[in-house]
Amino acid sequence: MKKRKIIATGLAGTGVMAMGELLAHGSMDEDKNIIWLPNYGKKSPNMVKFCLIFSQSEGENCLETDLSDLIIISGDVSEKLVAKLEKGGNLFINETIIDYIPKRDDINIYKIPATELARKLGYQKTSHMIMLGAFLEVTEALNFGTVVKAFTKVFGYDLKTLLPIYQKAVVTGAGAVRSSSAKEKHIERQSNAEVKTNKYNNEKFEFEELSEDFKDSIDSETFKDDLSIAEHALENEIIMVRFYNKSKEILRGNITSEVFGSLAKQSDEHLLYLKGLIKKLKGQSIYIDEVDKTPIEEEKINWKEFSDEKRIIALSIFEEAIKLKNNSIEFYKKASEKAKKDFAKRLYDELKYWENYQLQQLEGQYQILKEENEESI
Repeated sequence: MKKRKIIATGLAGTGVMAMGELLAHGSMDEDKNIIWLPNYGKKSPNMVKFCLIFSQSEGENCLETDLSDLIIISGDVSEKLVAKLEKGGNLFINETIIDYIPKRDDINIYKIPATELARKLGYQKTSHMIMLGAFLEVTEALNFGTVVKAFTKVFGYDLKTLLPIYQKAVVTGAGAVRSSSAKEKHIERQSNAEVKTNKYNNEKFEFEELSEDFKDSIDSETFKDDLSIAEHALENEIIMVRFYNKSKEILRGNITSEVFGSLAKQSDEHLLYLKGLIKKLKGQSIYIDEVDKTPIEEEKINWKEFSDEKRIIALSIFEEAIKLKNNSIEFYKKASEKAKKDFAKRLYDELKYWENYQLQQLEGQYQILKEENEESI
């Protein structure tokens, strides 16, 4: 394993030290030799930072070795610290509040909109967890599950109710790095520094973007007439198919993947019915009048067989699937109310019924997964 020396900086209260403690506890749990040195800033009382070294050898010194990674959550960027990054090192910046143009072209720079993403999660105090997720995704320094298990050691059991939010923030940070926009690309840097290819780089699966796509497809013009409603319903089902197929791909190799595969198949069938509805509204033939009532096969998922990291990813996928289902139910409910043709109303009512049925299945599996995950922490 490569030896790493990490420094993270930020204003007091932004979770810098919590990040350091999580990495330190996680390193110990993976039997790595570590040094964790917190610094509360005598020169700048509002600034805090930590230095962490972990390796499989002993006797390292925080003051002597070059940096492999620098994480800046808030405050000013220290050019002195940037200069200490080794060639090919990683610089992580919270670009929501830090506007920084790097002067070096031999390091990897990851600009993560951590504060903005934390706001979208509904808990702004998770920006440091988002930065932590980005760091873990790029470096693979520790397993996600190891860090998650360290949560209660750092935050205590009194904050256990917040752990699902923290977990989702870590996954969100990892997802932000997978986006091609997160990393500054320079041809010179590509040739001078080794850039690790992450196994998820080509997936670019952003949960929140799919939810936003669904909501953005609904505006004041959506329900103006029957044809417009049907066309928007078709667009929404296409989004659902994309979501299910990507979920199936990410979770491939276990029974959960098959569940999302079944959902994708059913949404494909719904697409056929909606295409038939559009043809009928245009005066064309043929229209299939009834939805296939074949339910998803009930499968017993043993979440304990999942790795910790896979459970965290699955939690985020299930949360977003539930959100999309609720959006879809609301859409079909309103579509049924606004539709003028009786045959269109009947189809929307059928689709709403099956969306509710699938939502109950997803919520049941999500609750089991959530409880299993809490027990493992």
